Amino acid sequence: MSTALGSALPGSVLLLTVAYAMLTGAESASVAKALFLVMIVGGVVGLQPAH
Repeated sequence: MSTALGSALPGSVLLLTVAYAMLTGAESASVAKALFLVMIVGGVVGLQPAH
């Protein structure tokens, strides 16, 4: 996919998956995990203008 949605989709899926796991108690939540998730999603979105 070459659209903005296509390049943001992997980061969105990652964020939703981990958020669901944290909300259901399958994954522990911490400030460090939240920070790293924000950095991963920011990196995926940041790569968007490079295309």
